[in-house]
Amino acid sequence: MKLANKIALVTGSSVGIGAGIARALAAEGADVIVHYRRDRAGADETAGRIEQMGRDALVVQADVGVAADVRRMFDQVRERYSRLDILVNNVGIYPRKPFLECAEDDWDYVINTNLKSMFLCCRQAVPLMTEGGAILNISSILGFNTLKNCTMYAASKGGVEGFSRALAVDLAQKGIRVNVLRPGMVNVERDTVSPDDPLYDEICARILAGRPGTVEDMAPMAVLLCSEDAGFITGQTICADGGQNVLLSAPFAMGFSSPEGDLKDLPDH
Repeated sequence: MKLANKIALVTGSSVGIGAGIARALAAEGADVIVHYRRDRAGADETAGRIEQMGRDALVVQADVGVAADVRRMFDQVRERYSRLDILVNNVGIYPRKPFLECAEDDWDYVINTNLKSMFLCCRQAVPLMTEGGAILNISSILGFNTLKNCTMYAASKGGVEGFSRALAVDLAQKGIRVNVLRPGMVNVERDTVSPDDPLYDEICARILAGRPGTVEDMAPMAVLLCSEDAGFITGQTICADGGQNVLLSAPFAMGFSSPEGDLKDLPDH
């Protein structure tokens, strides 16, 4: 097992990508701290599945954008395990709102949840880590490209990637690696597109893999980046988007002139 006897904390692991990563870490031998903010039932389900694998699970509650909550959460980690080997900062919210309708409170809520939470959790986690520790921060392709009405979310995810690069430099002498996983469109509970959706084929045409991602696509990459198999990888952002970011935004999924492509500049043989 890649993570035998490791202790891992995954924020936002009651549902979605976080829950999938928590289960995948446990499948590779880690004991996992399962974090939630509101969904205790989801956290208990994740923990139960981890325990069925023969691993230990600790369920903790916190608003990770609030320093006092994060300190309380890590007090529980210290009391139970006294150390931490892996931190996965996965918590995130995805509000879409026109810029001129964004209030200061909206901005603070998004930045606190998506970015400040990573600062707060890393500040508490690093003293519990020794050489070989790994931090994985979850970003989004919208931190690199973006969509309409995503100013707050895009800012937070762009900040995640800049913060992670700088943190990798600061923690290098401690032997702690820091990387980013940048998912593309992933079907999760809050954001799902199904083959029955009228836009499904059009969406898939803009993803080179031909389909939206799944939690099962993200979890193995997270395990890799948290394991010694990635011991020579730090300060990096790994894009797992099925090729979604490769295509230019154009009238057609594969070019500007027609779905068949633009051949007008090729010689006539």
